Amino acid sequence: MKKLIFTFILAASILSCSSDDSGSSTNGNQINVNGSNYSITDAKAVDNFNFYSETHSEFNFVLASAPIDVTATPGSVYGFTTDNAKFALNLSIAALGTTFQNGVYQYDENFGFEEPNFNFFDGLTIYIDGNQDGLYNNPQQDNVLVATGGTVTVSGTAPNYVLAFDVEMSNGQNLTFTYNQGFDYIDNRN
Repeated sequence: MKKLIFTFILAASILSCSSDDSGSSTNGNQINVNGSNYSITDAKAVDNFNFYSETHSEFNFVLASAPIDVTATPGSVYGFTTDNAKFALNLSIAALGTTFQNGVYQYDENFGFEEPNFNFFDGLTIYIDGNQDGLYNNPQQDNVLVATGGTVTVSGTAPNYVLAFDVEMSNGQNLTFTYNQGFDYIDNRN
């Protein structure tokens, strides 16, 4: 009987493993997008509180392969730049209520600015500097991808948030990735 149980557990373990042929995955501080691996060397969590919203607490999470410089003035300005990053990711996420919270955030375009009655993200953009000129403005060599659906799950607390991405991207691939290396927290609350 013990051999049968062990065989069942072994078979279940082997069958539950599958290859990820979506082209966008990895964990920790490595990410694979379009078949290329990028190391994440800087990460910022920007607490924008009610920057655009009166019903949701807003955060931006930025990951990059080079130092990130955030420009933030409570209630009026948020932006970031990178210094020659080959890769950058910006996630705009909103938690229903007055405090940011762990949970699953569903993609919602929010183009009509009618905020849903749930946690959502309305922007996830990946910038890839294909010609390594420090800019993302060459359409023949650079690549800018945006989310078209999916979820981001947030756990942990500042500055040690964990982000688990399961997102469809504009290139038709799924981004399945967990970032768990911590963030520099920036308070941009008004």
